[in-house]
Amino acid sequence: MCNPGVSYQWVSCPSYSPITGATAPSFTPDANGQYACITSNGGCFDTSACATVNGVGITDVKDVITISCFPNPAFDILNLQSSVDLGRTRLSITTATGVVIKEVHYKLGTTSRIDVSSLASGIYFIEVANGDKNTVQSL
Repeated sequence: MCNPGVSYQWVSCPSYSPITGATAPSFTPDANGQYACITSNGGCFDTSACATVNGVGITDVKDVITISCFPNPAFDILNLQSSVDLGRTRLSITTATGVVIKEVHYKLGTTSRIDVSSLASGIYFIEVANGDKNTVQSL
């Protein structure tokens, strides 16, 4: 899904001001607001849709979901590993511009396998949401 050499810069919306040090595939904001990710690869750039984040600073540690996705890039099967048993969960895969490519409801445990064989090569984001808990990670 993601090629080596891809770089990330998280920005604050609507001004698209770069957030200092926020250059990893995933980002945990320290303030409520709107955020987007600018990805670049070989001189090509793309910007995700702005996502609104609310409730920063009031989340209970027990409500945090941490996921890892591997292999990255994935061509057939994406393994999703979670810090908690997710139960009934909404899983969305979107393009860097925010277009939803795949949205399904799964019963996810701590380790799950997602078929991504129908996805073209590119940069994607995966969102896992369960009630008021959610997380987004780039693929």
